[in-house]
Order: sequence, then C-alpha cells, then structure tokens
Amino acid sequence: MDLKQTNLQSILDRLYKTALTLLLPQLGLLTIVGSDTDRYTFLLMFIVFLAVNILIPLWLLLFNTGKSKVDSFSITIDDQNIFVSTYGEVQKIDKASYCGYKVTSQYPKQIQLLEANGEHIEFSYYALNKEQRNRLFDYLGPAKANNLI
Repeated sequence: MDLKQTNLQSILDRLYKTALTLLLPQLGLLTIVGSDTDRYTFLLMFIVFLAVNILIPLWLLLFNTGKSKVDSFSITIDDQNIFVSTYGEVQKIDKASYCGYKVTSQYPKQIQLLEANGEHIEFSYYALNKEQRNRLFDYLGPAKANNLI
C-alpha cells in the first residue's frame, strides 16, 4: 500500500500545525497588551505565518516537479516493512516488530506507529486526508486499547 500526501493536504496540515503555535498566541498577546509595538510584532508574525503556509507550498507546487520531485509525506507498506517518508527522510519499521498504533489527543494530534522495542514513528494526524487515514487504519488493524494519549 502506498499513501502520498497531496499538495492540498500538505497546505492544510501546515495550517493546522502553525495556526495554534504562531498565530493564536500572537493574537492573544495583541489583545492583552494592545500597544503599537506589539502590533508590529503581530504583523511580523502574521507575515511569517503567511510565508510558512502560503509561500512554501507555492514554491513546492512550482519547483518540486518532474523526476527530482520529493514527496512531502508518504507511507509505503510492503510485506516486510512500513516506511514513513517526510521530504525524502525515510523511517522504517520492520513488520515483525510492529505492535500497533496510537492516536494522541493533545495538540498537535499525532499518529504513532509503535515498535516492540518501545520506539515509535510519529507523524501528524492530518498529514493524510480522511480517506487515506481510514485506509491506513483498516490496514494496520485496531488501535491499541489505550489509543488516545
């Protein structure tokens, strides 16, 4: 099975992860303090927020193409291994040592693929769209009984 993140899903995942870590704290600070200096700080953070969420995906859409294209996120499962790739960096779990998955409930929501040795591979819950997540969960089987941590 091969699941690849679409460009739209990459943008949505980036928005999810950065909105609460960059934008909301700045809005709170601006609301509490409200000075002109803090407004400029907020404007700078808003520009960074836009750059991370708009310019980087736009750059990837325009220049990350052809034979040299690097997938932003993918999961490949074969008979012996589970591969999780993020911008070309591949992590692997042998199926023999795979012992289930957990979905975290705190922010940012994560999926953890667990190994028998206590190690795990963790990635964003929203890295894949709903249909892809359902396919992954169906393939991996039921989650750990204590799957929301």
